[in-house]
Amino acid sequence: MSSEKRQFFGTDGVRAVANRHPMTPDFIMHLGQAAAVVLGGAGGGERPKAVIGRDTRASGEMLEAALIAGLNSVGVDAVLAGVVPTPAVAMLTAKHGANFGIVVSASHNPFHDNGIKFVHGDGHKLNDKTEATIESIVLGKEGAPALPRSEGRGIGRVSRMDNAIEQYVEHALLSMGGVRLDGMRVALDNAHGAA
Repeated sequence: MSSEKRQFFGTDGVRAVANRHPMTPDFIMHLGQAAAVVLGGAGGGERPKAVIGRDTRASGEMLEAALIAGLNSVGVDAVLAGVVPTPAVAMLTAKHGANFGIVVSASHNPFHDNGIKFVHGDGHKLNDKTEATIESIVLGKEGAPALPRSEGRGIGRVSRMDNAIEQYVEHALLSMGGVRLDGMRVALDNAHGAA
């Protein structure tokens, strides 16, 4: 599948104008289900867990809700980190032993856009082959794994990580190795982001 051209994934996840295909709630719900099968082993015993973080775009809550519905429907627990930067999702996913993480953000793209990025349980980005496998499920290609349909207690649950940003700030400070920024000028680009 790695030789196949990917239809939806670009250089950094799936991005498009929010509420226009493929960035619609129904497509994103299906994308979440497919990612759960590939990244979380959904349908195979112990309930997988995914950390979800988002930026401040108006469409973020809508797309987050679609992801939650998709994940829960295939038996994956969704842990909501709230508005956090993309690297925070990677760090929190690894720190809390989640099977994978999802970022709802279009980074530097215009405000009307949005995007979905996935990370493995270790916090690293997906390779092309993994993205192609997720797409094969979304597209219903022959030979693609089937989506499980959880019922009863098998349906995933939702929880909130109340101190996600504090955990990320602590991690960022520790990564500085004691270096201080006193007397330095720091520039921040806050356009549509979570930082």
